[in-house]
Order: sequence, then C-alpha cells, then structure tokens
Amino acid sequence: MTARKPAPGSTVHKRTVRAKGTAYANARYTALEALITDADALENQGRVAGLKPRHDFGSSLVAERAANGKGLQLPNGRLDEVAALTGASTSEISYRMRFADQYTADEVAATPESWTAIRASLTKTPRAPKPEPAAPRTEAEDE
Repeated sequence: MTARKPAPGSTVHKRTVRAKGTAYANARYTALEALITDADALENQGRVAGLKPRHDFGSSLVAERAANGKGLQLPNGRLDEVAALTGASTSEISYRMRFADQYTADEVAATPESWTAIRASLTKTPRAPKPEPAAPRTEAEDE
C-alpha cells in the first residue's frame, strides 16, 4: 500500500512544505554564516597585512629621522625623495611616521581599526604650548 500524498492546500500539505522550506532556509543561513565568518577572518588578516607594512615603512623613516642628528625631521629633501620613489604622497608618508611613533608593533597586530580610522586618530607630535600674550596695559598702570 502506498502512502497518499496530502492534498495541495491542505493543512498537512502546508506543514510539509513549511518544514521543507524551513529546513532549506536553516541550511542556507548556516552556510551564509560560515561564509561571513570566513570573510571576517580574511578581512582581519588583510587589515593586519596592510597595517604592518605601513608601520614598518614609518618605523624605517623614524629611524632615519633619529639618525639625522636633530631627531625631529628627516634630512632636507628626504621626504620628497621617498614620495617620488614610492608614489605615496608626502602626507601619507607623514601619517605612516606618526603611526610608527604612536603604535608599537604589538598594538598594530591587536588593533581592530582600519587604516582610515587609525589615520584619523593620529595626532601630530605635541609641541610646547605658546606663551599667552601679555594683557594690555591700562592707563592707571602707565601713571
């Protein structure tokens, strides 16, 4: 004796279709989540893979800056020379140097931030505050 198929539109038929659809949807969600997890891992590796060379680039120039004697700037024309050699802008190179100044190699590997976010957060080396201007003299002080 063969099993009778439920009549289309019947409650039993709807439950069967829904169960098959749910099983399919669940399998699809599981597969998509695996793709998302893999993509996140690749993105993380790619982010670190992009940050580490930027940090190394900046660290090398920071070392050149320190060897310059003054320690506060690269030798005259060196920034432009490196920019012409690499095709990177002088401001991008300056950001890489600030990055090397403000982040350790361990921090680079552990940071969840993108280069764009890091670059926006970098600050210039703080300088000594300017002295406040003297208050204007009054006529009473002149007498």
